[in-house]
Amino acid sequence: MTLRVVGLVVFMSCTAYLRGENTENNKVDPKQDQKMIALEKVERTSNFVMSTTLINQHMWRGFASGNAPAMEPYIAWRYKNFSINAWAAYAINGSYREFDMWATYTWKNFTFGVFDYFSPEPDQPNPRFFNYSNDDTKHLIEYQIQYDGKAIPISIMYAQFIHGFDKNEDGGQNLSRYIELGYTFVLPNGKLKLEVGFTPAKGMYAPQASIFNYGITLEKQMRFSSELSVPAKYKLIYNKETNDVHFTVAFVIE
Repeated sequence: MTLRVVGLVVFMSCTAYLRGENTENNKVDPKQDQKMIALEKVERTSNFVMSTTLINQHMWRGFASGNAPAMEPYIAWRYKNFSINAWAAYAINGSYREFDMWATYTWKNFTFGVFDYFSPEPDQPNPRFFNYSNDDTKHLIEYQIQYDGKAIPISIMYAQFIHGFDKNEDGGQNLSRYIELGYTFVLPNGKLKLEVGFTPAKGMYAPQASIFNYGITLEKQMRFSSELSVPAKYKLIYNKETNDVHFTVAFVIE
């Protein structure tokens, strides 16, 4: 009887010890917990975004780039109101290529951005990407300020080149400026945006102040089957300076 009691006491003591050891091992380190919370906050406020656009012809501010369909990969890293972006375009027949980088910061309804456009000649064997000399660079540096209304869906964008091959007849900087106004209508199955762009002075866009870029864009989901749909953009463009009209369709793979 005595041995049974002693055995029972030993068993209960071991069990209590093991429970205490497990409890110690399962305790959460406050510092580690804080690190995990901080990491979760970063994950909620930062992310990578990637997409590829297929378009029948690349257009930019009313002007055509290349004469063939193009593939346009895009990647961005966003943290809170800040983003770093990279984008490229390649025409399938080699008539056009471009690589752009930019950074933006959003404050309330305003977005401030600095853009680096790199667009060498399609057949240029050595485009010298790191050449930023203002005499012969293939880069264009631009700053942008954009306002996007919330209650009223209007957008106002101001952009100006400050460095690069935007030259006047004397070899100086044109400092070409571009202003675009837009209004978006929300439709039951998409969005319709009207936009008009103009330059207030002589420069890269026109030989004088000109309202030249008119566009209508329809955005909607293009459904290929009951399980497959991709975002699609249809855009009708008229450029008064070139007296030309374009109709583009783009599919975005995300």
